[in-house]
Amino acid sequence: MKKFSFKKQLFLQSTAVRIILLIIALLMPFNVITIVLMRMTVSNAQRQVEKEIQNALDMNVFNFTQQLQNVSRREIYLCINSENSEFQELSTALDSLNNVKKGNLIRKVVQDADDLRQEHSIADLVWFSFPQNGYVVTSGAPGIQSDAYLELIDSVYDPGKGKGMQWSVDTLDDTMVLYGSATWNKIHCGILLNLERTLPKLGQSENKDGKIVFFTNTEETIFSQEGTDFFSDTGLSLEQLKNSRDYQVYLSPIDDFGVTMVEINKRESTFGSLPVPIQVLEVISLILVFLSMPILLFFERRWLIHPLKRLTGAIEIIEKGDLDYRIEENCKSMEFSQINKSFNRMMDQVSDLKIHVYEIQLEKQQIKMKFLSQQIQPHFILNTLNILYSYEQEEYPLIQKMILLLSRYFRYIVNANSDFVTLKEEMDHIRNYFDIQQVRYPETFFAMVEYDEEIEDCLVPPLLIQNFAENSIKHSIRIGNHIDIFVIAQKYDEEHLRIRMLDTGEGINETTLEKIKLFQETGEHQPGLGIGIQNAIERLKVLYGLNTSFEIGRDEPHGTRISIILPIHHAEDEDED
Repeated sequence: MKKFSFKKQLFLQSTAVRIILLIIALLMPFNVITIVLMRMTVSNAQRQVEKEIQNALDMNVFNFTQQLQNVSRREIYLCINSENSEFQELSTALDSLNNVKKGNLIRKVVQDADDLRQEHSIADLVWFSFPQNGYVVTSGAPGIQSDAYLELIDSVYDPGKGKGMQWSVDTLDDTMVLYGSATWNKIHCGILLNLERTLPKLGQSENKDGKIVFFTNTEETIFSQEGTDFFSDTGLSLEQLKNSRDYQVYLSPIDDFGVTMVEINKRESTFGSLPVPIQVLEVISLILVFLSMPILLFFERRWLIHPLKRLTGAIEIIEKGDLDYRIEENCKSMEFSQINKSFNRMMDQVSDLKIHVYEIQLEKQQIKMKFLSQQIQPHFILNTLNILYSYEQEEYPLIQKMILLLSRYFRYIVNANSDFVTLKEEMDHIRNYFDIQQVRYPETFFAMVEYDEEIEDCLVPPLLIQNFAENSIKHSIRIGNHIDIFVIAQKYDEEHLRIRMLDTGEGINETTLEKIKLFQETGEHQPGLGIGIQNAIERLKVLYGLNTSFEIGRDEPHGTRISIILPIHHAEDEDED
């Protein structure tokens, strides 16, 4: 008898059994419940569809904004980059140049404009204007008469305008356009988009499957002929469509460009409608649910909501970082009691696993850093010691200077076991290294090492620059050949610093550049590529991940340029970490 009572008690503690008994007690027809759930599913599906449509529209706007920002930055960069000498020359008086030279300069600018538009197809027209000399270079066919957009280019030129790209919308030849312009060092540049052509480039069809997409501005001017025709056919304004039950309006403002992308869908084509019998049954089911709601809510709150809140509350606490929190296992529901026990056991395993994984990852990273650091060994020490040995006794001042330089060098090498040193220490070490090489190769090269004082306490990997300094001297010093080497560290932006190294030697060859590019892409060591370059790239990847940049290239007619961009970390920040 006791055994039967115990089984009966477990049976009644089951949440599923309680819900079944409750439904039976309330005589809820199964088909009515099905209809209610179906309606909820349809409603949720409609909300999901609306959310996906809005997300897709926002994604198109994001892509559109990114493309415009990219082409704007690229165009301004062409104007301000000192390597593009044709822009600088065309922006000044050209009286001293012959027609052939002027023609060559203009052809170079035309080629840059064509390359820019081909690289960024979102732009229908790009231009570079040199008002001081009356030259205007354009690339593209925006579907507008040239007289119209040339007049626009001339009208928007303003020498006092800020250096950033300023955007506006207008109508040219009955065509809606979006254009941006900027002025930099007497160079006026800009971009023009035919808004009628922009939507297909973004993968949007203006009028398809019961929807229409177009651009508008803050005054709700319709920048689309099909959009204008649509509003003419409906006889409604945009504000009236927003409040209409027959249409769904989605808006996605495009910040800083003065336009908004609008998508209008006809509800009937998007969601359809429920059959009349189902709608009648839906009303009946809602009435039954409303009558049974007080009882249902009471038991649902007691058997489901409270245990679920307890479980979700425990999850939120753990998400905030308290992995030691455990949920109370005792519960009136048999299923939730089992869930709580399983949850606590799982968290015990997660805590143990997290500690174990963290220790393994830390050990791997330390091994990797030690391995990489060990690869950096100064191979010129023996040669320097041989030079010391070859000095005569009367050259004691040179011997004394060399010993002092070597002592500084060794002191820095010993401290290079740490992951980071200050920028000042690294740059002082490079100066010391060049001084040693000046003794070895007198009057063969000039070296300048400079850095901004505001970033001198920033942390950088030790011996990062020396590899490239060694290569400049090793591959460029020749008898009778004098080279210049520059090492400059500056603040790149608010969160990054940039270290640049340039020399006037023979320059890195194309084969080596291809190997470096392949190594950066694959991470596989390349035969014939120096260990120093590969080691520097690996160390940057381990220490900073994707938050760094390494570029190396060849200058014309000769020379090598290197650029390394690192995140700014100060010594006091590292101590706090």
